Order: sequence, then C-alpha cells, then structure tokens
Amino acid sequence: MDHLTDAPAANILILAGVVFLEIAILGKVGGLLAKLFGPGKAGLRSRAMAGLLGAALVVGGVKLHLITDAATEQSRHMAHRAERTQPSNHASVVETMTPGPK
Repeated sequence: MDHLTDAPAANILILAGVVFLEIAILGKVGGLLAKLFGPGKAGLRSRAMAGLLGAALVVGGVKLHLITDAATEQSRHMAHRAERTQPSNHASVVETMTPGPK
C-alpha cells in the first residue's frame, strides 16, 4: 500500500474509476476487493451511480495526466531554452590561449 501513496493522483483517480466501472458493469465487487470487503451486490440505481462516478474519475484522471504532462514538457522546454541562451565561456578560453601581439 506504500506504493499508492507515492503514485501520482491521476493514476489513483483512474484506478478508482476502473473499480467503479467494474461495479457498474458486473454489479458486484470482484477480485481482491471482494476478498477484503466481502462479496456485495449492487442494485440498478447503485450500478448507474457507480458507472457515472467511474466515468467521471477516469476522465478526471486522464485530464490531470494531460495537465501535468503539459506542465512538465513546458518546464523542460524552458530549461532547455535557458541553457541555450546562457553565455558561453569558450571565447575567453580561446583568448587566453592565443598569443597576443608582442
């Protein structure tokens, strides 16, 4: 469970959305969750709400991924741009190595 706390929020939203979509489609909790919480059946209204919530969580997670990926790409671009615009010290090294007029 320690890995979930280190995971990005977008991944957790998508995972939760998939679980809610599973409940909406199958009408019950399966797999590991059924072992932890016991098998439970969901009614038609609960399944519809689980489907809406699952879809919203998946869409929100994907949007959050896109936002964070765009911000990361922009910061990389800005760092690369700043790296290119920094003055180079090569000219001063060349000037000190070439003999001047005597």
